[in-house]
Amino acid sequence: MITENRQLQAAILQEMARAAWEDRLELVEEELKQRYAMGNAKTAQKIHDLVQAAMGISAKDLRPETPMILTLPNFCDGDCGETEIAVCAAVCPVGALEQTGRKANIDFSDCINCERCVEACEKGAIIERPQIVPLIRLLKEAEGPVYAAVAPAFVGQFGPEMTPGKVRSALKAIGFTDMVEVALFADMLSIREAIEFDARVKLEEDYMITSCCCPIWVKLIQKKFPALVDRMSPSVSPMIGAGRVLKAWAPKAKVVFVGPCLAKKTEAVDTDVFGAIDLVVTFREVNMIFTGMGLKPENLPDYDKPQASWGGRSYAHTGGVTSAIAAALERINRQREIKMHALQADGVAACQQMLAECAGGKVEANFLEGMGCEGGCVGGPAALIPAAEGAERVKHYAVRSPYLSPVENRQVFAVLEDLGFRGITSLTEEGKIEALLQRRFTER
Repeated sequence: MITENRQLQAAILQEMARAAWEDRLELVEEELKQRYAMGNAKTAQKIHDLVQAAMGISAKDLRPETPMILTLPNFCDGDCGETEIAVCAAVCPVGALEQTGRKANIDFSDCINCERCVEACEKGAIIERPQIVPLIRLLKEAEGPVYAAVAPAFVGQFGPEMTPGKVRSALKAIGFTDMVEVALFADMLSIREAIEFDARVKLEEDYMITSCCCPIWVKLIQKKFPALVDRMSPSVSPMIGAGRVLKAWAPKAKVVFVGPCLAKKTEAVDTDVFGAIDLVVTFREVNMIFTGMGLKPENLPDYDKPQASWGGRSYAHTGGVTSAIAAALERINRQREIKMHALQADGVAACQQMLAECAGGKVEANFLEGMGCEGGCVGGPAALIPAAEGAERVKHYAVRSPYLSPVENRQVFAVLEDLGFRGITSLTEEGKIEALLQRRFTER
């Protein structure tokens, strides 16, 4: 349900995108008040709050653990739901919202960044931190290349006529140096986790929990099931891998992640991985920039440049991580006696149930995959199309890859060779490659 407040927020953010592009941000608040408030003091205050929020935080001012969820008190009237429990507090799966009267505040020490509260608040009083203005400024002011690291779920998000090649052209049109598919780095991490699975799962009772690619899944384990952390792969997500590898390859580069996930904004400022990604923006935010600039992406050239395997592209939907790692494992050790027996869960409730059973000793698999959103990343809150449609478009794109398995992807080994590494075994060697593809898990 799109409420009046939500409509106002969308309109303001789109206008802010246009104003930032035209270098007239200092004038925009009064213009917006005249256009949308029309003398209403309460609406004028809401517009002020939105303009301040929409300024975001620049890449140079971001710090580890910067809150990426904001509350807008002037949008909350404390009148929601049919019970005494506020809607945002009621939907939180981990009890991270503390209620005072009919209003609630987020306790970030318990929050797993699933942002169910953001989706549930029809008043628009809880929002993810917009990063449209910082992105436009970065594109205008960067001294080196700026890469758009695009999530595997991007296929079909910007319209049925928008091929991957046209998305690349559109991103270059707004100032990016180029678009890089994060699926390429999903291939790299798939190989790494397959090697790790082969090393760790030696007995029938052994099992491993993937850390690719969902930050909600990782935070849920760290905060609610800490006894299971040692079972997790220490590998970073493909997003973080993309940022680290691109910066190792081009030290002056800036890397911006573009995807359907609000939790990725928080992952980028996590202490373990801070600095890999300069900004995170959503499909929704990028679409606002296209609209604000008057850009017609569907009319741009189709500049395709395949980069990832079927496996890496499949990360966008539930089961895709498992499939990619299983395909890599099969090629790494064809003689392996203990095969991968995997379980997947999507949605926070299902993930919690699977982890609770695992913590209780009821492990019926040797590989566990969790996705915080139902359907996987295609079901992310900032996706532009329904999850089922997104999954079908991703699957169609995946089967068109020239490479079936991550191990077959020549692009992976070309990147490794550019960084001075050779062969699959380089993905487990200590030293620089560890720094690129492994998180520290400071909360172990």
